[in-house]
This record gives sequence, structure tokens and C-alpha cells, in this order.
Amino acid sequence: MELDEEVVLFPVSAALVNNGQAWQARMRGWVFRPEVDRKSRKLALATFGKLLRVDPTGQERRIFASRAGGFLVETERGRKLQVRAGMRTVALNPSSSKGAFTGTLRVSVEDAHLLSPLGNGFQIRVVTAPGDRRVFEGTVHLVAPQGVSVITDIDDTIKISEVRRQRELIENIFLRPYRHVSGMPDLYRRWEASGAAFHYVSASPTQLYDSIARFLKREKFPAGSVHLRQIHSGGRGILKLLTDPSQMKQRAIETLLRRFPARTFVL
Repeated sequence: MELDEEVVLFPVSAALVNNGQAWQARMRGWVFRPEVDRKSRKLALATFGKLLRVDPTGQERRIFASRAGGFLVETERGRKLQVRAGMRTVALNPSSSKGAFTGTLRVSVEDAHLLSPLGNGFQIRVVTAPGDRRVFEGTVHLVAPQGVSVITDIDDTIKISEVRRQRELIENIFLRPYRHVSGMPDLYRRWEASGAAFHYVSASPTQLYDSIARFLKREKFPAGSVHLRQIHSGGRGILKLLTDPSQMKQRAIETLLRRFPARTFVL
């Protein structure tokens, strides 16, 4: 990868395959070039604010700049990245026009045990160019063939978004600190303590992943795979925020059901 590119690896779940001899995960990520010129970024933020019809003030400016930044990048098409898990390196599929990429990672049960002595998951990282000290990491969660899995939405399930009120939705996404739905962090942690695995399926765009990940960590929600909507950056993409997300969610849920056919699911 180039020195001016950045990569996000989304948390994924791995299932046992090959008669229980290996763990297999479907990698998902996003590669892009951020806008680094301060004047160009300032102009782009102002234009983006006009598109959303928001005029941030005070603390809102910092929040808006952080969350809008992902929509102001240049996505990288055709990038061929590699990820490393321990000593194993895997080539991923070329990225799409949205900068999205996928790939299959398979690790033997023995190697996975070395990477994850507790058997709950391990870290992977993107292979960068020689001399590039940056680290782009992701998490692979090991999900046993049997057990309970919770498939949960994010907006208005664990995070207050007000998706049915367009103006409130936009302001909650781009201007306000994220707030959890009362009682949900404690409830999910109790389920996690009982052995449940978690899968977060949301129509929120990949451009908001960093903000969502910080929210999940801050509120101490259980770690799990995260499935977000892939949309184009810029003006074209932002219009997708207000479209019907049901098809995207259904595809993600059906994939999880197929990969773990013996598990019990709570939606």
C-alpha cells in the first residue's frame, strides 16, 4: 500500500471449517486517501455541511469534522492488500470503486490457539511497505459452531439516533455525542457473561466506523463482528443515509445464519 493511503479492517467472525481443523473468516475492509491539505479540507467540510443543511458551532465543529472526514476521502479502486495473522500472510481481493475489499483468511486450529490462547479471537494487521511504521489492525472473533449469537442493530437499539426524524437523525449522526440507549450496555454484558457472541448489523455507513467503534468501546458493549453499509464517499453517498436499509441488513443476517447453522440466534 502507498504511504498516503489508510486502511480500516472491520471486526469479523470466524467459523470452524474442514471438519473442525481450521478457522475461516471473511475479511472486510476499506482503503482510501484522506484529504490532508488544510485549506481543501476546510472547504470540503463547509460544502458538506451545506449539503446536510447543518451549521455546527462550538463543540459541534470538532464532532462534525471528525465524523464528516470519512466522506471527504478519495477511495482507492483496485488496491491489492495483504493481511498477516501471526506468521501467515494472505492476499485479499482488489478493492472496489467504493474502496471496499474482501478476502478469505484460514488459520489452523493449532495456529489460532497460539494467536488466541483463550480461544476468543486474535488480531491481524495490514502488510505495509518497508519503512512504513503505521499499524492498521483488525480483530477476528472465533465463534464456536454451537451457542447463542445476538444479532443487533445499532441505531435506536443501542445508540439513540431517531432514524424516523430526518433532521434529528442528521444532527445525532454528525453534531452530537453518541448516547447509549438506557440499560443496553448492562444487558448486553450480562448476555456476554452467559456466553453469547455478538454481531452488530447496521445501515450506518463504513465512513462512520471509527466513531461507532469508539462508542462501543466507551460504553463497554461486548466486542463482536461489525457489518456496516458500503456507500460512496462525498455527496453521492450521503444521500444513501436516508434510503431503505432492509436489503443490506437482510444479506448480512442471512450470511451469518448460513455460516453458523447450529447456533441459536437472538435478533
